[in-house]
Amino acid sequence: MKSDDLKEADKKKINNSAEKKKKVKKEKNLNTGKVKEEKLNTSEVKEGKEEQIKTEEKEQKKKNSGKKKKLLFILLPILLIIVIGAITTYLYFNYYSVPNNIVIENTNFHNAHLSWNILDKKQRFVIVISKKKFDKKEVLDNLKKNVSLGDDFKLIDNKNSKDIKLVDMLSNTDYYAVIFTYLENKDKKFYTNYSKMVSIHTLPLNIDKITDLEAMEVNDTTVKLKWSKWETDKKNLDNSDIKITYTLFSYEEGTPKIVKSEIEDGEIVIEDLKPFSKYYYTVTANAMVDGKIVSSLESNKLEVITKLEALSDITAKANGTSAITISWDAYDKIKLKNEDGSDISIAYSVFGSDSENGEYSKLGEGIQENSFTENNLTDNKTRYYYVVVSILLDEVSYDSVRSEIASATTDKIYYSGGGSSGGSSGGSSSSSNNSKEAQARAIARQIASSITGNTDLEKVTQAAIAVSEYYYRGVHKETGDDYYTAYGVFIKGESSCAGTTRALGMVLEEMGYTWTHANENQWKHQWVIIYMDGQLGYADGQVGLAGYGEHPMAHYYD
Repeated sequence: MKSDDLKEADKKKINNSAEKKKKVKKEKNLNTGKVKEEKLNTSEVKEGKEEQIKTEEKEQKKKNSGKKKKLLFILLPILLIIVIGAITTYLYFNYYSVPNNIVIENTNFHNAHLSWNILDKKQRFVIVISKKKFDKKEVLDNLKKNVSLGDDFKLIDNKNSKDIKLVDMLSNTDYYAVIFTYLENKDKKFYTNYSKMVSIHTLPLNIDKITDLEAMEVNDTTVKLKWSKWETDKKNLDNSDIKITYTLFSYEEGTPKIVKSEIEDGEIVIEDLKPFSKYYYTVTANAMVDGKIVSSLESNKLEVITKLEALSDITAKANGTSAITISWDAYDKIKLKNEDGSDISIAYSVFGSDSENGEYSKLGEGIQENSFTENNLTDNKTRYYYVVVSILLDEVSYDSVRSEIASATTDKIYYSGGGSSGGSSGGSSSSSNNSKEAQARAIARQIASSITGNTDLEKVTQAAIAVSEYYYRGVHKETGDDYYTAYGVFIKGESSCAGTTRALGMVLEEMGYTWTHANENQWKHQWVIIYMDGQLGYADGQVGLAGYGEHPMAHYYD
């Protein structure tokens, strides 16, 4: 083949190839358009379907929403009823049926009063009481099961009453109480709720404080204390008597110390104390109530200073019609000594009164002897006396407690007439028997020498008392040879008012006085008329009396 033919053939191949390519390209373009058109159609269809689906979904939602509304409209009242029921049930069981505002009033040491508020009148109440705290829910469960709570609990069915008086409770004791509520149907109890737990403390027995603690007797090492016993009409819970005892405390350096407890009487003697020392005491009253001790407040502190022991053997004796002599045993100096070993100084004081429990006045102090005479009393007069001893120990003065009380009554005046004496005014009666007068004057001189005093009245009174003692030792007589003489008074022991007047005149002469015989040689009472301390007065040897002015019986003979 020629080259030109080859070239032509190649050109044809090339052209054919190009035509094919164009055709293929055209077909591709056509196919692409179709594809595009198909895609466009597919998109439109898809959008249409989606729109249709959305529409259907909206319609379905509308249908569903309607159903829900209908369902909610049906369920909402039901739900509301359930909620209201739940709230009502809660309120009923947690508030409405629960006893509240519980008030406790103690009315007695064995009783207490309990009251509360409740809204539901159908409620009934059971009060559960114990001396120990307890689990309320556990007790409620046991009540529902009708299970016994045991001896530690006390149950009181109070029915529908909203208050109760709790009785038979131990005094001064803690109790715990809960009020349980129940409904009753055909004698069956349906327990529903319970109150809060309340505590109740019963009142203790109130014991008055001792207010009259005092020292009845005090000496150097011993003191006797006394107080009034406390009493009560209350009883123990078992109706037995309440036992009362006392406890005595002493305070040494401010610290209380029990001296003795369970004292049954209102007094105690404390021994082995230090002489002349201060002690302080208090006492409490104690009551054993329902097995528990309840005590009063302590009494006020009583200060006690140990002193000398009281004097012993105090006696009182009439000394005629106008005087009483008191005597006592001397205090033993051997009991106490000064620090330097020297004897202590001792003196006595005498106190007297017209009545045993009356007011006593001091009659004499600084007395060194063991006796004292109270003068210038009236006849038939009763007097009461006690004596206190005072010592000076190491330059410190101490007084004893008072002695026991002694009493005596002066003699009663016996008035009588006097016989003829033959005596003269201003002198002793003369006697034919000088020996009798000498004997009488010797006694008169002896009496005169023992008389002491600061005033004429004191001296003359002592002389009158001394003569009256002779008269009372003898017998009263108005007949014979000596009854009207001093001899009859001093020696023979038989006399009358005439004899005692002459005997007293003889003593006064020995003392340096002059005198006058009143009613001499008359059947009248007789006495001495004498000047004393510049005043006219009288002295009576029969009754042992002297004074200024007229004799008390002078007006009787006017």
